[in-house]
Amino acid sequence: MIHTHRNRLYALLTAFAAGLTLLSCSVKENRRDCPTWLTLDVSRCESRAEVLSVRAFTPQAKLFSDTLRVAHYIDSLVFEKEIPREEVILTYWNGLYHNARWSGDILRVPAGMQVDSLYAGRDHLYMAPDQDEYKAFAHLEKQFMTLTIRFGDSGGLETITSFSCDYNAFSIKDFAPVKGNYSVMPEALGAGEYKVRIPRQGDDCSIQLSFSIQQSSYKDGYRLTLSEALRALSYDWNDPELKDATLTIASSSFVVQVQDWDNVYIGEVVYGGRYEDLIKE
Repeated sequence: MIHTHRNRLYALLTAFAAGLTLLSCSVKENRRDCPTWLTLDVSRCESRAEVLSVRAFTPQAKLFSDTLRVAHYIDSLVFEKEIPREEVILTYWNGLYHNARWSGDILRVPAGMQVDSLYAGRDHLYMAPDQDEYKAFAHLEKQFMTLTIRFGDSGGLETITSFSCDYNAFSIKDFAPVKGNYSVMPEALGAGEYKVRIPRQGDDCSIQLSFSIQQSSYKDGYRLTLSEALRALSYDWNDPELKDATLTIASSSFVVQVQDWDNVYIGEVVYGGRYEDLIKE
């Protein structure tokens, strides 16, 4: 009986405090400590996400974390949250992280697993003291490169022995790349053709491909440093929408071309893990 009375008293006090808060927030002279309403429009995400994960932070703490079905919030529902009248970081992504693992605010891809097709976006909100509502428009940008690898004249006798990069994770607060070994075997598409997704890298990244070819006189195989070719082409890992690329290997040379670009990089494959530039156009 005593516990019942205490619970009822606590509920009454809570309701009374909430009423005082609402009353104080109705006074126009000082609304700095009152919350404001955030509305998130997800209509621009429909082509890239069925499920959207949303998180919000202040510089000091996490505000909320939600997952929603995009179609529901386009057809009928409205996504609304109360947020403080201060600096707020809003991030959202397409919810596809089957091959990644959480570590605090870091989304990391373990060795041997390929990064998911991650599309993500971010808004930096600054709430004015007198701002009662804010409408944000979620937009998803491509956070990975798809690299197609083609062997032109190996006769199907090639074997990719390793593929690695220097960044294997994202910060969920801004989707900046985080260092860590990304090591994965490219997926075979058919005779002489492979595909691999590369997560967003830092400007100082090193991307290495090693392979061997049967009946070659170079038994220890070959190695390409793809990142040097991309740098020569002025590939920008800070571009919000990362472009795909194609690597074609034929005889003793290789060609790198970025999607929708006319210029190419041509290099020479050399035994022992080195290559020399032939042409930079």
